[in-house]
Amino acid sequence: MAGETLQVPTGSTIADLRDALVAQHAALATTLPTLRFALDEDFADAEAPLHDGALVALIPPVGGG
Repeated sequence: MAGETLQVPTGSTIADLRDALVAQHAALATTLPTLRFALDEDFADAEAPLHDGALVALIPPVGGG
């Protein structure tokens, strides 16, 4: 599991974090539409507010059958 620590301004949301990630890792721009986000181990939408020490996970699509 890879990890990265980012500092975002107070009041930031998952969407703000997503934008910061793309700014640092341009290759993510094409992958982001397929990813889900989790905030502190629960799925979260783009408008979910972040808090100090938040754990955010990027979850790729998975197949099943």
